[in-house]
Amino acid sequence: MKKLALLLCALLLISALCLPTYAETDYEMLENGDFEEYSATWQKYYMATVDYCDQAHSGSSALSITHRQHSTDIARQYITDELEYYGPGEYEFSAWVRLADPTDQPIAICVAIGVYCEQDKDYWFTSNFVNVTSEWTYISAKRYISWETELETAEFYLVSPMNGDEDTGKNFRDLILDDCSMKPVGFTGEPYAPPTTEAPTTVPETEAPTTEAPTTQAPTTSAETDAPTVETTAPEQETDHQNPDSEQDNANTQSGNQISTQTIVITCTMVAVALILLAAGIALTVSFVRGKRNEAGK
Repeated sequence: MKKLALLLCALLLISALCLPTYAETDYEMLENGDFEEYSATWQKYYMATVDYCDQAHSGSSALSITHRQHSTDIARQYITDELEYYGPGEYEFSAWVRLADPTDQPIAICVAIGVYCEQDKDYWFTSNFVNVTSEWTYISAKRYISWETELETAEFYLVSPMNGDEDTGKNFRDLILDDCSMKPVGFTGEPYAPPTTEAPTTVPETEAPTTEAPTTQAPTTSAETDAPTVETTAPEQETDHQNPDSEQDNANTQSGNQISTQTIVITCTMVAVALILLAAGIALTVSFVRGKRNEAGK
C-alpha cells in the first residue's frame, strides 16, 4: 500500500514536470522603459536635456533630465499606435523618479497620458502628484482611458506643478527617471507588434538601348560602291530571379510543420500522463478494496 502511494506521488511529480509551461504574455506598451538600450524612443519635452546615466533604479542605466524650464520639461514617449491597437479601456502606468541633486528640496511629480484627437478634442489622464526626493520614488496610477473622435497622437510623460514657484525654478529641479511602464488591464488578445517594413527588392540591371549613329553617304564617283553593312546583335543576358514569395511560403511551411510537430508531442505527452494517472488510480482503488476485504475476513 505504501509502495503504491509512493508510486502515485512519483507519477504526479513526473506529470507536473512534463506538462508544458507558458510564459505570461507581455503587454508592455513602452519601448525601452528600463533605459537599458541607447535608443531615440524617449525624447525631451520643450527645453529639457535628456541623456543616459548610470544612476539606475534597476539594471545599469537610467535617464537624466536637466535644464528644465517648464513644468512638462521632463521626457516623453509617443504611444499612438499602441493605444489605438488596445483601444479604450483601463490602463495602469508608472515610473520611478528621483532628484539628481541630494541637496534639492522635494518637488511634486505626476505621470500623465496625453490623448489628442481630431476637432481639438484633447484628453489627459494623470496619477496623483507625489513628492519626489533624492531617494527613488514610485509613482503609479490606474485610469480608464477613452476618446470620442479619431485618435491622432498619444504620449506618456511626466509633469511637475504649474504655480507661482515657476519664476524661481523651484519645481524645475534636475531629475533621474527609470523603469517606466504602461499596460492595458484585462486585455487577453495578442500583444501589439510594431509593423515590419520589407526591404525593397533589387531591380535587375537592364542594358541601355543602343542608339545607331546616322550614316553619311560619301559622294559618289564614277564607280559607285556600296559599303558592306555589319549587323551586330547584343547577346541576350539571362537572369534568374528567385521569387521572394516562394521563399516566404517555404519558411511559413517549415514553421507550420515545426508547430504541428510540437503540438503532437505535447498532446501525446499529456495523453500518456493521463493514462498513467488513471492506471495508478485504478490500482490504488483495487488495492484498497482488497485490503478492506481481508480485514473483513479476519
